[in-house]
Amino acid sequence: VYTSHATGNPELRVVNSDGSVDRQVTDGIGICVFPSFSPDGRYIVFNLEKDSESGIWRIDPDGKDLTFLTRGTLPTFSPDSQRVFYYINRVVWYIPVEGGEPVRIQLPERDLATAPVVSPDSTMIAANYLVGEPNAEFKIGVIPMNGGKPIKVFDKITYAIKGLRW
Repeated sequence: VYTSHATGNPELRVVNSDGSVDRQVTDGIGICVFPSFSPDGRYIVFNLEKDSESGIWRIDPDGKDLTFLTRGTLPTFSPDSQRVFYYINRVVWYIPVEGGEPVRIQLPERDLATAPVVSPDSTMIAANYLVGEPNAEFKIGVIPMNGGKPIKVFDKITYAIKGLRW
């Protein structure tokens, strides 16, 4: 799944891994960016900028059942496809893929994180991490799935919004 500007608007498209069957999923609903396909293939989540309803949306791969999930950005799935992780205001959250109440990943006071990505075994979250100290810079942090103090903060300086992968 990817964002294309072929129509003049940022729309979602899906293509097979061999490059065949490239088809449009969204059509004129707004600015569609940062798509993520669920590991089980049932859903696509993405950021949609649309009037007052901007945030994270879910859609079926055939373009049906467009559903607003929550405010936030850079959505990504848990490996079991049951939760969508994202951040808003440099705080990491997740929401059930079917919708519901968002859950905050608690970090030490004043620490911040962006662009979360869940580990393949669902025990950790990698994120751009900012320790809440004066003059601190974003680094890459590994956080326990249930929150708390990072397991590791790598000494490499990064950006506040940098896509990470396990």
